Amino acid sequence: MYTEQDASQKQNKPLISFIIPYYNVPAELLRDSLESIINLSLSDDEYEIILIDDGSEISPKEIICKYKNIRYLYQNNQGPGAARNLGIDNAKGLYIQFVDADDRLNSKEYDKCLQQLKIKRPDILIFNYIRTDEFGISKEYDIINTSLSLSGAEFMLSNNLHGSPWFNIFKSEIATDLRFPTDIMNEDEDFVARLIVTGKHVLTYPVYAYIYHYRRGSLTNATSNERVIRRVTDSETLIIRLYEFSKQLSGDQLAAMKRRINQLTMDYIYNSITLVHSWSLLMKQIKSLKAYHLYPLDKQKYTLKYYLFSMLSTSKLGLFVIFNLLRRR
Repeated sequence: MYTEQDASQKQNKPLISFIIPYYNVPAELLRDSLESIINLSLSDDEYEIILIDDGSEISPKEIICKYKNIRYLYQNNQGPGAARNLGIDNAKGLYIQFVDADDRLNSKEYDKCLQQLKIKRPDILIFNYIRTDEFGISKEYDIINTSLSLSGAEFMLSNNLHGSPWFNIFKSEIATDLRFPTDIMNEDEDFVARLIVTGKHVLTYPVYAYIYHYRRGSLTNATSNERVIRRVTDSETLIIRLYEFSKQLSGDQLAAMKRRINQLTMDYIYNSITLVHSWSLLMKQIKSLKAYHLYPLDKQKYTLKYYLFSMLSTSKLGLFVIFNLLRRR
């Protein structure tokens, strides 16, 4: 039976807190999401579910009242970043897992991740995911392809970081001072980069443990012109904040964050061209990046795409060539 005071208040902490931000998600999807957690091989005292209602027009209380170990928290609509922050503030688990209300865990595969947590106790465990859509078409996506134990900085130095917060489980204690920014649309990228780079023991485990449900009408996938432009312009704020954060780092952590900043800067320039199609805006953005020594891009062989882009984008002529090639896409 659902209550707002649940097992998380027992003396012993649960192993994991599942944090679900909710905003007007269809009932059947929310049920599937909750069932995927309930069906895990966890005892009642090993987990809690924290559902944050982000000012929804339709309350989920009628759905969640049928389940146990759920705490319901309400806030006026502030966006998914603020909802996740409220979840972190209230989480009692040793570990935290974010689950969107229209997604679900691949329960049998996720159970394997939980066993790894219990045995190896990493700071962060990273896994793969499956993307499915409303037509039932599914595709597996590899974030990692082998099982490794390494630091977060070492992981970031040799891998392209996935900016979504769903594909990792992390110790709540390493997020004590870490929260999602609430004033930009790229809040996931900010949180994940800071989280991973500070992890001392990261475990990669190549199972497809999360099922991401692509919905055209969802907030994540909204494509209105206003939202597209804001997401692009917010990218500059994200990059500059990570650049300022990198000044606190040294050694491998600094090198890892520089790689991430360089890749985000490349994506920023690329998306500005393909989505906004404005040469004058691009020149303004380049000028701003120069002021923070973020342009020209470092010529590093992170990936072939990055290397070619960094070489070609060095000059104004090169940028003009890229602009005319990409804006037709």
